[in-house]
Amino acid sequence: MDTFKSSKESCPYCHSVAEFDFSVHERQYFHCKDCDLMFQDIRGERNEKEQILYIQDWYFSECAGDQLSGSRNVIYSHVLDLIESEIGVGKVLDVGCGCGFFLKEARNRGWDIMGIDPSKESIDYSERLLGTTFTCMGTLKDLSQENKFDVVTMIDSTGFSSEPWADIEKARTLLKEGGLLYLRFSNGVFHSALFKMSIKFKIDYFINNFLVCHRYTLTPSFIRRVLSDYGFSMVVIQNARFSEEGFINRLLKKAVSITLNSLYFISRGRIIIGPSLEVIARKA
Repeated sequence: MDTFKSSKESCPYCHSVAEFDFSVHERQYFHCKDCDLMFQDIRGERNEKEQILYIQDWYFSECAGDQLSGSRNVIYSHVLDLIESEIGVGKVLDVGCGCGFFLKEARNRGWDIMGIDPSKESIDYSERLLGTTFTCMGTLKDLSQENKFDVVTMIDSTGFSSEPWADIEKARTLLKEGGLLYLRFSNGVFHSALFKMSIKFKIDYFINNFLVCHRYTLTPSFIRRVLSDYGFSMVVIQNARFSEEGFINRLLKKAVSITLNSLYFISRGRIIIGPSLEVIARKA
């Protein structure tokens, strides 16, 4: 590990020099001090085309279980409550729509829905759930700018993107004036700190199972910069709602949620340390 600590990489977003931060799951992560992006050293990793092919062929079997279990339904209801408090009901595009359960809940509430996902099996499932006209296979690059939406949602999908900032830029072109962008993603600050703490106390073998580190691990500072760069005004950035997985886990997550949200409100939003964050931004 010591040899990695002196290595540096060019930040893929702002092109500043980023230094080695930590290594987990046999992957090296670097941290750009200028824009605050944490990113994986992707030399030898999948390029964009290979990443999309991976999602098309393997995502459903490896990652769709939490959607199918129903544990994320509470997240979907919360997201819609939050959005509707800002904009009411309208037309929504869900990027990385997966099996379609978020869109089903949205349609039940009166939304005009559309979803897109590169996973064929996920789209096949969503079509059985919703019908064949509400979702399509592909990425944001495949959508025409003639389509306009009141809301674009990206719920835990930025981690699988080859360039999440490009997706945010494209989402802006698909939003109506004053439209909302909703993002939910793993908090890089939390997961980096958790890993470093686990090394210090020699519990990394146990903690590693809870780490969520994708190709790009976003932070509050980074997402604020990207949204500002691409013409969004911030509405809210806060700790995200947990999923629900059994009675004991619900109690534990409730206790953690109360603690984290108390710190958030006491600090007036300056302390955002939850494992996942959610952002609502408005097209300026």
